[in-house]
Formats: sequence, C-alpha cells, structure tokens
Amino acid sequence: MDKVLEIHLSIKKSQESIKLHFDTAKKINCDNKVLEALEKALEYSELIDFENLLTRTKTRYFKQFDSDLIQILNALPYGRYDNLKHLSFKNKDQLEDLKRSFDNSEEDLVGAIMNLEFNLNVFTKISFFESNVVVVGANGSGKTTLSSRFRNYLQNNGVVLSAQRILFLSDFQSIAKPKKTAEDLKISQQKEKSSKKPEELQFLQNEFSVIVKNLISDNLYNSFLYRQKSLNQSQQKQNISPPKSTNLDQTIEIWNFLISHRRLGLSEDGTNLEVEVETGIKPYPASDLSDGEKVILYFISQVIQAPKNGFIVIDEPEMYLHKTILNKLWDILESHRQDCVFIYLTHDLEFAVSRTAKKVWVKEFKFPEFWEIEVIEENEIPESLLLELLGSRKNILFCEGDEESRDFRIYSQLFPWLTVMHVGGCFEVINYTKAFNKLQNVSTRALGIIDSDHRDPAQLKSLAKKHVFALSVAEVENLLLDEDFLAFFLVKNQISADRLQILKSAVITDLQKKQEIQISNYVSTKIDFYFKSTHPKKGNDLNGVKDNFQSFTSKIDIEKWYDERKVFLDEIISKKDYDKAITIFNNKDGLIQLVESKLKVSNFVDKCITLLQSDKKSHPPLHKHFPKDILQLR
Repeated sequence: MDKVLEIHLSIKKSQESIKLHFDTAKKINCDNKVLEALEKALEYSELIDFENLLTRTKTRYFKQFDSDLIQILNALPYGRYDNLKHLSFKNKDQLEDLKRSFDNSEEDLVGAIMNLEFNLNVFTKISFFESNVVVVGANGSGKTTLSSRFRNYLQNNGVVLSAQRILFLSDFQSIAKPKKTAEDLKISQQKEKSSKKPEELQFLQNEFSVIVKNLISDNLYNSFLYRQKSLNQSQQKQNISPPKSTNLDQTIEIWNFLISHRRLGLSEDGTNLEVEVETGIKPYPASDLSDGEKVILYFISQVIQAPKNGFIVIDEPEMYLHKTILNKLWDILESHRQDCVFIYLTHDLEFAVSRTAKKVWVKEFKFPEFWEIEVIEENEIPESLLLELLGSRKNILFCEGDEESRDFRIYSQLFPWLTVMHVGGCFEVINYTKAFNKLQNVSTRALGIIDSDHRDPAQLKSLAKKHVFALSVAEVENLLLDEDFLAFFLVKNQISADRLQILKSAVITDLQKKQEIQISNYVSTKIDFYFKSTHPKKGNDLNGVKDNFQSFTSKIDIEKWYDERKVFLDEIISKKDYDKAITIFNNKDGLIQLVESKLKVSNFVDKCITLLQSDKKSHPPLHKHFPKDILQLR
C-alpha cells in the first residue's frame, strides 16, 4: 500500500504542476494551440480519480497514469515545479523566452497527451483490465498498428511481442555482464519492431539473441552468487541451502514440458543453449531448432523476462504454432506470470475462445490513429459464433442445418450480400436472431430463415416481428421444384421440356397418396404450437386447476382442424394446383427422388446448386419465395 500511496502523491503533484503551467500559459498569453493542449492535459489528468480507481485496480495502472503525466510534464518548460515564483513576468526578455519555451513544447505535449487519452479510453472501455484481454479483428483492422501504439503508450510498464519476428539465434562466443545484457534487453523490449524501414531490420535480427543472452547472463551471475554463498555456508559449517530457480531454469522447464521428444539445456560452458534428442548422441545448438520450436522458446523467454506487474501484449500469438500446443503454451505462461495482464491481438477465433479473458473486437479502424473498440458482452449466442459474426461487415442470415446442409448451400448462393450462418434447428435460428439484434453498438443486423413446416399463419406472423421469416414453400428442397426454376434447369441440362408436365402430375398424385399423413402431421404441429404459445391459467384450488385446464384443452379441436386441412388439400388436388402443392407438401427426400425419377437425372440437388453458382439468371425464380426484408438488404 505504501507503493500505491507513493504513486498517488506523484500523480497529485503532476496534476498540480500541469495546472500551474496552464495558469502561467494563460497569464503570458501563449499561443491558442498550446493553451488548448494544456487545458486538455488538465482535463484528462483530473479524470484519474484515484479514490474510485483504488477499489477496482492494481498498482500497474497508477504506474501507467503516473508515467503518462510525467511524460506530459517533461514536454513543458518547468516540469514538476511546485511554483514558478522565480519568474519575473515584468521582465520582457524573460517573458518572451518563456512564451517561446511553451510554444516549442507543443508537438511533444500533444504526443504525450495522446498517450494519456489512449490509456484512459482503453482502460475505461475494458474495465481497467480486471482480467486478461483478447482483441479480435480481421486482417486490415489495425491490430499490428494497435500493438505498436501499445508499445509507445505502455512505455516501461510492459512488453509488446510483435507479429514481425526474425527467429535468428546466435551461437555465443562470450556473455557480457548481466547489467549490460539487461540494458540491451530493455532497449530491445521498448524498440519498435513492426516498422518496415530497412534500418530497423537490425533490431529484429538481433532481438532473439538479445533475449536469450540475458537469460544466460543472469543464470551465470546467479550461479556465481550461489557458489559464493555455498562456500561461505560450508566454511561456517552450515547446511548449504538449495539454489533458487532462475529465469533460464523456468524457460527450460516450460520448453521441455511442451516439447517432450527433445531436451533443451545448457552447453558444458554454460554460455549457449543446446538440444539433446537421445542419450549418447551429441547435442545440437538451439540455433538449429525448427521455426515452431524457436517461436516457443521466443515466447517463453520474452514472457518470463517481462516487467513485473505490467502488461504483456502479444500480436498474433498463434503464429508458427501448431493447434495442439498453442493453448498449452499460453496456459502455462499465464500461470507463470499471474502478476501481469496478457493482451492478445488475434484473428484466430478458436484461440480467442480458448482464453479465459475479456473479449473485445475492433469494430472500426481509421488510419492512422483511430480504433473503435467494443466489449463483447455475454450473449445467448455461443462465443465462437459471436466472434465470427462480429467480424462480418455484411448483415447476417441465420439458417437451419450445418455446413453440408441444403439450406446453407442454397442460401449462400442466393444471398451473396449476406453472411449466411448455419446454426442447427429452427429454435436456434429464432433465438440467435433475437440475441444478435439485442447487441449494442453493432452496425449489422440479423435475420432468420426457416422452413414453414406446417406452421400456422399466426405463428409465422409472430416470428416475422422478431425478424425470423419462413419460406413460402414447405421446405428448402421445395424451392428447387419451382416451375420457372425447373424450366431453366431443363434447358441448361438439355432435358426435354415435356418432362416438367410429367413431374407436376406426379407431385399431385404423390400428395394425394400421402394426404392422410400430411393432414395428421399438420394437426400435430398445430397442437404443438398451441401448447408452446399458450398456457392454462393458474388455479387457486384443485377445482380451479381442473376448470382452467379443461378450458385450455377445449380449444384444441382436432377433428375440426383435421377437416379444414382436408378440405384445403382436396381443393389443391382437384384443381391440380402444382404451385400451391409445393408450398404445403412436406416430403423432403421423397420429392427429390420423385424429381430424379421423372426428369431422369441424378444428383438433382447438387446440379441445382452448381447452376445457382454458375448462372445468376437462375436466382430470380427462387427469390420470389423469400420475404422482401431479405431481398431489400441488397
């Protein structure tokens, strides 16, 4: 708590110094741009509500804000002065020098204020990183640029593992003292490595060696200290205490845990890492590891040596890593560095879902410095699916089935302006559509499409209010029986046109044969809907319960519903109304088999989908069976 209080006092002092500079700048009539910048700096500094933050955050955040304020003051003429009584505002020359100093500070001041603004915005948006964070964004969403900005904004309070890595590891002839290697490591950690400038390539080439060299130097130094301590204990006839684990020990232990068929260790002189495959076979240098093995070593050594109580930002944590080892690696590294907050920037949705962390997505990126970041709140939609949907710039169409289902394959061709997502059954379509449309700050909307499946018109009307619509035909397979579409199909496949009339007659005949089961299924579905959409009133005693239940069930008139449906089907059959028949005939594969038999064609559905894919003129006949709400989104 003493450390927190120390940082608190430092923040208060910085706030007072900023106010002092602002008052002074107004007094000497500084340039308006400088005054505006100072006013903004003062406003942001006062947003650091210490008492409020103290209950919800850790020292690392105060350190970060303290560092941000010091950076602002370093850009100003008199830094963290308590007062400016030594200045004489009557001295014209001194006054001009002071104004000039303020004016010259503008560029550095604005940059420092941007750091504080970024941290306040991001920390507030993500609830001050109460847990690890996964930032999800598609390629081109500015994740790498964001990681670079994190490097600038976090300053000495974290490390950024860039997506741009050159996994080159030197064979060391000698090892410098730990003070020198630690300085080199600190410089490397703070250095921008995502730049495309040729002069920056040197830092990328040396980075891996710098990281490993500090591990080895620290290990050698601790070995020396332990030997000295052991000698002293031995001379004083004391029990020799066991050695403490070094960063290198932990790195080797984690690597060997993950790579079980090889053993990483130190060379005999302790100055290099080497790998042993089998006992008795000469080890080979770690520089000869595969890219996957090197990146594991790179990640481990970076994380183990990250600043205490800081941030670890990883851009593309999945790069070069096999799926079987990816989650294990980051699980064990998070366990080893529980003092730090891990911030992952990824487009790998499977990895994002694997993390126990707050999930956010980059909704919008405008080059060079604007990111609109939104928190992904808990939702009825599975997290993996939700992350995928949030990355879509198109509106969403939920449909039944899976990736191989006819629904998904047909709709994907018919609606290229939508992101079509298969989600299982009709209840998932309904629930996910409702859940997605409840999301805040989402620029896309969701619709659902389901088979009509004997549904009552009242039910379909109710679903439409929730943006879930039914086909005008009974099932998705019936779409392909549309008369205009079939005529187009026959021409494309060089099938005689008279086959269409043969098929139409066969469909009516088949409906007549299956009339009893069609009516019975319809009535069963109507009963099911009644029970799901309506409930009996509560009773206050046994008789009341019985009366309410009797009243409830009395409205289920099976015979009436049966007779009405029979009259409806009799009319379709007598009039040989083919168009009406395909809107109510639920016979799925039975109808497809009938089509293949009468048209003398095999793999009918696959050929239809190929036609939809290759010739957009085949779409309009099928579009007419969908609600205008879907078609108007084009």
